[in-house]
Amino acid sequence: MGRDGEDTSIVQLHPENEDAAAVYLLTRGQVITAGEGQVVDVSIPAIKIVMDVLGVQDQRGCLGKVLRVFHERENAKAANAS
Repeated sequence: MGRDGEDTSIVQLHPENEDAAAVYLLTRGQVITAGEGQVVDVSIPAIKIVMDVLGVQDQRGCLGKVLRVFHERENAKAANAS
């Protein structure tokens, strides 16, 4: 486990998921919060900037993958906290 409780296992990615993984890792901390610091979403402008910088071709597909992973991780964190 990493210092923030994230799994640090090494995984083999399918080539079609490499862009999304890179974008997710660079943007996962760029979150939108509400109320008492509750995480609502990841910053889509931050994702867009990183996709542009990395030269991601299929930005719509990449955005969808990043959002799915982000929300799956947030839901898992919430379930573990309960």
